[in-house]
Amino acid sequence: MKNVLLIGKGKRMQSVILPALWSLRDRFTVSNVFSRSGGTPSFFDPHFVGPSIKTLKEVDMDSVDLIVMAIPMKEVPGVLSQLATLSVGRCTLLLDTPVLAFKDRSAKRFFKAFREVRVSEDSIALPPYLLARRIQSERNLGKLCHAFFFHCAYRYHGLASAEMLADASLYSVRKEQLYGGVSRTHVRLGGGAEATFFEPRDYAVGKFLLTYERGALADYDVPKASRIEYDLEGGFYKGLIFEGKPCPLDPFDLKYQELLSKPLFEPSPMHGMKIRAMMDLLDSAVEKDTRFCVSAKTGMRHATAIAFSEKLGWYRKLY
Repeated sequence: MKNVLLIGKGKRMQSVILPALWSLRDRFTVSNVFSRSGGTPSFFDPHFVGPSIKTLKEVDMDSVDLIVMAIPMKEVPGVLSQLATLSVGRCTLLLDTPVLAFKDRSAKRFFKAFREVRVSEDSIALPPYLLARRIQSERNLGKLCHAFFFHCAYRYHGLASAEMLADASLYSVRKEQLYGGVSRTHVRLGGGAEATFFEPRDYAVGKFLLTYERGALADYDVPKASRIEYDLEGGFYKGLIFEGKPCPLDPFDLKYQELLSKPLFEPSPMHGMKIRAMMDLLDSAVEKDTRFCVSAKTGMRHATAIAFSEKLGWYRKLY
């Protein structure tokens, strides 16, 4: 069993992180919960949530394997500075995007106190994108040419998804405002791949189209594109369907499905997929697996690219 220290008790912790940990309760135990306001997060299984603590000094850090932080960004530097004074050298830290505010980036000096610092970027492990990568390999579709995200990708989360799907690093970003509050972000990646996001984000109507050298995949009807669909239960994500056939479930899928009978926030397909993705991120963090890893450095680079493109209209990698 791996011991987890939770920092924060807001909606992200309650709706995504705790359900993912609970689904992996044969692997994780929540040792303590720390938040500035005190108390523990609201959760359908209060016995799973560890006791609340008033100060981080109360934690036996020698027994903690993973620290998951989901707090307002302005509070992150202060908590990092406190953690850095403790014995966190064996701990992996998971931070929410965009990691640090630009004015607080000097706080990255505290990262060296931890064994590793990762970003809890669940957009790199969303089930339909993982399925797309598998189909790309199995059917020899060739390199990704262009990923189109129609109201289903958002800022730095979209950049992370694009890099994962293309298996390439970000090169440049250009953003322009269109009519009626709609914006278009064009991304160039290594190897010649491109991505285009249309915002604002609206997961209720959002769709994606992925074009490759020898084929295409989409989660809506597109001529000559293979179709990925969602198997839903009560409006909640249950699994995937490819070309009309249910996709096989892996052990984590079965653990995740135990949540479907529990009271959760937002019974929507994307909410469920974020929980399922977070399960992979959490397991990867303690198993030292790099398949589901966005480093703190990469997370901050994504945030910088979005900040420049939103302020100046463009961003280009200079190194």
